Amino acid sequence: MVENMEEPQGLIIWFDENWYKEEKEIKIDGVLSTFINCCSQYAVWYQFPDIIRFKITDLDTGNVYESFSPDISYTHSGNRIYDMYSKMPCNKVVSKEFSIMLKSLYFPERPESIITDFELTADYCHESNVLIFKDIPLEL
Repeated sequence: MVENMEEPQGLIIWFDENWYKEEKEIKIDGVLSTFINCCSQYAVWYQFPDIIRFKITDLDTGNVYESFSPDISYTHSGNRIYDMYSKMPCNKVVSKEFSIMLKSLYFPERPESIITDFELTADYCHESNVLIFKDIPLEL
């Protein structure tokens, strides 16, 4: 039996402006809401939010930079971890919030200088909304 398939699903991100004003760092908050089949909880949540891919588009040059997590692992040994995840909700839309400091992400290709006007999107299970930054310096 499948429950709650009508609930909205997606990946929504937003910029924490108050954090930026105080810390001068770009912090991205978000929430992922997605349907979780039973037996897939481990596959979806084990590396979340590290597995989220962020894409930055420099609005001045058109250059695109995508994050990559070199620490991602697709296997795990031992049943204990799978048992723990199997107790998580399933057969319905499940939501999880996250926060990520943009400077903590690894971008294999980086701009040679600071960019100030850019778009940011995220992708994991769903593609996120687009955030547009104007006159906010970003050094990757």
